[in-house]
Amino acid sequence: MRLLIVDDSRLDRTRIKRLINQMNTEVSLAEAPDVETALGMVAVERFDCILLDYRLPGADGVELATEIAKSHSGAGTPMVMLTGEPSEGLAEHAIGAGLTDFLGKRNLSAEHLRQTLFNAIVKHRNDTQSADNTAAGPTINTGAPGLSKDERLAVANALEVLERAGLFDQAGHEDDDVVKALDTVRNATTSMLIH
Repeated sequence: MRLLIVDDSRLDRTRIKRLINQMNTEVSLAEAPDVETALGMVAVERFDCILLDYRLPGADGVELATEIAKSHSGAGTPMVMLTGEPSEGLAEHAIGAGLTDFLGKRNLSAEHLRQTLFNAIVKHRNDTQSADNTAAGPTINTGAPGLSKDERLAVANALEVLERAGLFDQAGHEDDDVVKALDTVRNATTSMLIH
């Protein structure tokens, strides 16, 4: 997984890198201390997810996210806002502006960060697949009753990953098998799911 951390505080970037290293997931990290550096990096490289600080010199993280989303190479990249001063209003503003998720820096754990990154990337894949499926017509049937369209897409993605990894064969399985497969996904490493 390739991540970009955009934060003007070297101390905070180091702390986030330490948490990422604790995730026991294969991650390649890039760092940007400011808006200009981040935009330059996004212009020449694709990232699986971008972690943005809210308070940046020259612009805030929401403004940067908007610029990244407008760029050719950054369009569609999942982005997660990080802030030392979380508030419900700021979270709503960030999510409303298109960021995938919002995290407070205080008391952030490696597991919470891992799950947030995983969810952001899976949501991006589901959104992309949903748009592709809408254009091509429905093709996914998980056999699991009572699930929303997004949940069915998430299940289908998870089962596809397991099948490619040789851990699950989708043919002829009942709902209990789907639940077991999802449990396997939850317990699998993020790097296996993302690659």
